[in-house]
Amino acid sequence: MMTDRIAKAMLLGLAVMLATTPAEAMLRRAVYTGTIFRGVDQFGLFGTPNAQLAGLSYTATYIYDTAMPGSFRELPPQPDRVYGGANFAPTVPVSPMLSATLVINGHSYSQYTGFYGFAGITAEGGMVHLAVDRVQSGGFIAQSSLINTSTVAPANLMIDGSLAPTIAPTNGGLFTHTVTYDDNATFADATFAEFTGDALVSIGGVPEPASWALMIGGFGMVGGTLRNRRRAFA
Repeated sequence: MMTDRIAKAMLLGLAVMLATTPAEAMLRRAVYTGTIFRGVDQFGLFGTPNAQLAGLSYTATYIYDTAMPGSFRELPPQPDRVYGGANFAPTVPVSPMLSATLVINGHSYSQYTGFYGFAGITAEGGMVHLAVDRVQSGGFIAQSSLINTSTVAPANLMIDGSLAPTIAPTNGGLFTHTVTYDDNATFADATFAEFTGDALVSIGGVPEPASWALMIGGFGMVGGTLRNRRRAFA
């Protein structure tokens, strides 16, 4: 009985600590799944170079922070949105988009998202998620862009809300990865995929590392206490 009371007390204390831990970030995961309408993979990012992508399934996953310092959050009565990145420096130099990953044909491509990130509610009550990467080296410019749109959004029309997996008519989406040279005037090579207008979309929270560490540590303390109590009674 004493052992049970100790374990329950520690678990209750752990729950209180988790509940009172300040939320320094508001992490959200947006996932879109659907079919590619047309596309070609000249770079071989998703398998064989120059392969046709039409008809393949895709999954696009965005993880973003709606409270990211250095980005801009616009709240109602304007459509709720957050954006930023190097493209907006020095005004809002930090992208709220932490990662953007596209999976096609079992191959995953994760792009840097610091140049421009956007997550927002449209005036019509839908959603847009966008991540852009741009790197310039010598005379070459490499740019990647991933965008998905949906005609549905969380019921509260807030980008830090949640949305259960929902089949939604959309304006589709697009992934492009291009390399140009001579000051962006001459096209060199590209991979692109245009998504169809129907997709399964969902929005959910992302457990923060600090919270998981606190939970794991707390359970470890409970386990250690129980072992010590058993030794004491042995």
